[in-house]
Amino acid sequence: MAALPPVETRLSPEEALASARPLASGGLVSVTWPGESEPKWKIAFARPGGTADVSVDDRSAAATPPKAPRPETTARLIRSIHDGSGMGTPWQMVIFIGGLIPALLAVPGILMWLHIRRGRARAGVAG
Repeated sequence: MAALPPVETRLSPEEALASARPLASGGLVSVTWPGESEPKWKIAFARPGGTADVSVDDRSAAATPPKAPRPETTARLIRSIHDGSGMGTPWQMVIFIGGLIPALLAVPGILMWLHIRRGRARAGVAG
């Protein structure tokens, strides 16, 4: 269940954005209101490879800088190759077609199996 924003915040969205703007560059992606359990604004800015998330305390207007982007590891590279994230439309089409191939090959495989089975049944061979 999502946390509801408090009835009243000390900062307006514009004030929270003004506190966060010096810590991140790029276009504004989203602004998340503070909740009752965590009274912090979360403001996301676009950056290459994702977003830069800045937290702004609703009580003090203190902004926390975004975390550094994670380095590219072998596991992340394999994941992006597998799901096509950040690879562009041609690679995503290759992944899509590659996903269809096993399903398409299953049909002739079953038909071949049935054909061989019928031939063996006619010849009286067990198997």
